[in-house]
Amino acid sequence: MTSEDSAAFLRDDVTGMWQCIYCIDDQGIVTDDKKEAHGRTRRHLRLRQQYIEQGNSARGCIERNTNGALVWWMCKICMCRVDNHAQIDGHLVGMKHRRCLKRQRWYSSSTDPECDPPMVVHCIGDSHGGKYLFQSMSPRVRCHFIAGTMHTFATGRRVVDLRKLGIRSEQAVLFSYGEIDVRCHVERLAKIRDCGFDAVISALVALYIKEILRLVQDFRDELVAFALAVPPPSDLNENPRVPFYGALSDRAAITKLFNEILEASCLKQVEPKLHFFQPFAQFTSGDGTLNHAFSDGHVHVDSVHCKPIHQQLTAELAAI
Repeated sequence: MTSEDSAAFLRDDVTGMWQCIYCIDDQGIVTDDKKEAHGRTRRHLRLRQQYIEQGNSARGCIERNTNGALVWWMCKICMCRVDNHAQIDGHLVGMKHRRCLKRQRWYSSSTDPECDPPMVVHCIGDSHGGKYLFQSMSPRVRCHFIAGTMHTFATGRRVVDLRKLGIRSEQAVLFSYGEIDVRCHVERLAKIRDCGFDAVISALVALYIKEILRLVQDFRDELVAFALAVPPPSDLNENPRVPFYGALSDRAAITKLFNEILEASCLKQVEPKLHFFQPFAQFTSGDGTLNHAFSDGHVHVDSVHCKPIHQQLTAELAAI
C-alpha cells in the first residue's frame, strides 16, 4: 500500500477501526489487517477516482459522525445530515447540494481576504445571523437558520446540538437571537408584568447566556463563542405572523437597552469567554432605527451591503 493510500484512512479512537475517507459508509470501516485488501477493491478504486476527479462534489465531502449507537453522515458542503448511507448518492446529486457547491466554488475564486476568517465560523439563529448577514461571506462560514426567538432558544424549545451541526473544537460559533423578542414581546411583557423594559430584558439575557454556555461547555474552551447584537428595528413590510408591537421609537429604545445589557453580560463572562459582536452602527439611523437605504425592504440588512460586517468579524477573529 502506498503512503497516499495509507493516508486515506482515519482511525476511530473509540472503536480502534479505520475509516476510509473515500468509502465513507459502513463498507469503508476496516481493521488494521484489512486496510490493504480494502484499498484494492474495485469499489474503493472507483470512489477514490470519483473523488479525485470531482473533488468536493464527490463522496469525500461526506463526514461520518457517531454518538454512541447513533451513526449519521454530514455533508460538509451544505451541512445536511444524512441518516442512512444509502441516501448519500441521492444527496450528492440533489439540487441543494449542487447549489451549495456552486456557491462555494464561487467563493473560492472571489472571496475577499478581508472577509475570509482564520477559522470555520458557524452562525446559528434567526434570519439575521443564521441566514442573511453571513450567507455570502466565505466558504469557511456555515449558516444554520434555526428560527425562533431568544426566549424559545434560551428555554430549550428550539433544540440545538452543536456537534450534530458539524461544529468542532478550534472553530467559532455565533449566536443570533433577539430581534423578534424586541419586535413583538418585550414591551408587551413589560405591560403584563407591570415592570420596566430592563427587568424583562435582563431576565431574558440571563437565560440566553446560560443556554449558550451550556452548549459550548463540552468543547472545553476550544470554541470561540459570539453573541450577535440585536439589529436596529424597522417598520417595513410587517409580517402578520410576527407583527410589530408598539411604536418604532419605543422599539429603537428597547433595542439600544437590550444591546447594552447583552454586552455588559458578555463582558462579565470570563470562563468560557463570550464575545459580543456589534456590527450595526453604520446601518443605524440617528433615531436608532434601521436605515432604509441598507434594508432588504423588510427588517434585515440587505446581504449586498454586508461586506463591512464580514470584514469586522474576520478582524475580530484574527485578533483573538
